Amino acid sequence: MIPTDHDVAEPLDPTHIDFPRDHDGLASPHSLNHISAIETRASKRRNHLASTVEPLAREVLRSRLFSRTEIKKEQVNDDQCHAVIQYLRHGSLPKDNKRAREILLRQEDYFMVDGILFHLFTSHGPQKSKASAQLVVPLNLRRSLLEEHHDNNLGGHLGSARMLSTMRPRYFWVGMNRDIIKYVLSCHLCNTAKAPNLSINPPLTLRDPAPGPF
Repeated sequence: MIPTDHDVAEPLDPTHIDFPRDHDGLASPHSLNHISAIETRASKRRNHLASTVEPLAREVLRSRLFSRTEIKKEQVNDDQCHAVIQYLRHGSLPKDNKRAREILLRQEDYFMVDGILFHLFTSHGPQKSKASAQLVVPLNLRRSLLEEHHDNNLGGHLGSARMLSTMRPRYFWVGMNRDIIKYVLSCHLCNTAKAPNLSINPPLTLRDPAPGPF
């Protein structure tokens, strides 16, 4: 379940956060105040959208493509997913400062439902009616998902733009747009269908002059 927190955070610009250069610096009051503000804002956003996104998340999980057990296993084995899960569950950050900063600044976009990691997508702001729950797809499951949405009868060999619009409300991973474009461009059937037709007309030649006046 999404954690509850009724505190209200002041607006915070994450680009101006003085993030510590080492993990010892996390103990400083200045850094802890910033981190607390980020966590409070993230909790407030998750609580605000919980009633909307949790049912949507369970709807995504009803897909027959992957079982819940498979998703949980692959998320734990995926470095990026596991780092976010560890922070949401235990508050622990990676030792790498860059990754730790990324998780802190983006944590408000992630939440857990039934032990599975999801990403909040609000294309038109934080309104409840516009929010959707995107399953965070680990690396080992991405290929199957791309095949499902492009190669089979459901996909119908959609172009990259339509494929993205179909997948984005339900799925998320960093670089998904790039991977979709790359996958579509590599599709042999699509490339064959779009290949220019070879001309079968004979080459142009000069005609012999007429033997006399018309």
